[in-house]
Amino acid sequence: MGAAGNRVAEFRQRMGLAASRLAAEVGVSRQTIYSIEAGLYVPNTMVALKLARALESTVEELFAAAGEEEKRFEKLLPIDGRRVMRAGEPVQICVVGEKRIAAPAATGASVFPEADGVVAESRAGRVLVEEIRRTEGEDLVMAGCDPAMPLLAAPLRKAGVRLVAWTANSSDALRLLKEGRVHVAGCHIKDRRTGEANAAFVKKYFRGGEAERFGFATWEEGFVVAPGNPLGIRGVEDLARSGVRLANREAGSGSRRLLDGMLEKAGIEGGRIPGYERGFGGHVAAAREVLEGRADCCVSVRSAARLLGLDFAPMEEERYEFVVASGLLKTRAVEALLEELGRPGLRRAMEEACGYAMGASGERLGS
Repeated sequence: MGAAGNRVAEFRQRMGLAASRLAAEVGVSRQTIYSIEAGLYVPNTMVALKLARALESTVEELFAAAGEEEKRFEKLLPIDGRRVMRAGEPVQICVVGEKRIAAPAATGASVFPEADGVVAESRAGRVLVEEIRRTEGEDLVMAGCDPAMPLLAAPLRKAGVRLVAWTANSSDALRLLKEGRVHVAGCHIKDRRTGEANAAFVKKYFRGGEAERFGFATWEEGFVVAPGNPLGIRGVEDLARSGVRLANREAGSGSRRLLDGMLEKAGIEGGRIPGYERGFGGHVAAAREVLEGRADCCVSVRSAARLLGLDFAPMEEERYEFVVASGLLKTRAVEALLEELGRPGLRRAMEEACGYAMGASGERLGS
């Protein structure tokens, strides 16, 4: 790279462009192109923009300000293509299979997180990220709605694996796994007709042999309410009472499906419940609405209530499982996860801190 942080020659050669051809497109002489590439001439803003356009790049990719440490930029796949990432947003840079992924690092954080880079630009399903540090070891990228996901970070770190946890409902987690953007998807969807947990829903995304299910935890799902449960909310029928405000989960989540099934059985129209139409992404996000007094209850898991110091009225038990694409089973990151799931220390932490039953943790359940 030249003295002015110049990558013009690198991008021109990558595209197979002759210097004379690039000069004609930009409207300068061939000698000017050579001078720019050698770092002997710093172009003005207009020429820099024309160069970026001709080389299908950005000014930030082509140039670093004189005297600055060389900047490294990389085009990455966002962890979820449906989420718009903004310039300046901190990200973690991770690898899933052969894909390099950018995962927002600050979602839900109250302090600035550790980050590997920041978004410089977002366009056409990719994000341009300025790398600010390099990490060693392997990543385990996990999508799911379990509030206890961070408890896996410490034991995985001892095994040389960094956990990158992305909050997503069961439907979105399986979609991201299908798209190859995560290693593991968390799922808790019960078939209301058969009572079967997860298997039928996973088959909507993966054919036989494409993915494997592993046990993680059995947890309780129910109503998260204010301390002391001042409105006495204990069943779905209580939502029909005047003045009861609901913080609902978003469509596609296991909690939303559970609630809708119970409302249908009770003959209650969801749209008549204040707050039903607005969905919150994640158990903790919905429970926080109760904590901050904007709602009287939400359907969530006991661990979310424990985390925020709220009360809990149980409705039923559910199995939360991990789903892994078969092609990723032999990666060191996934093998480390499955090994940790069987360790007594992790099981005890999940049982005591979160109230989970961990009897099937790490057990292979089939495709």
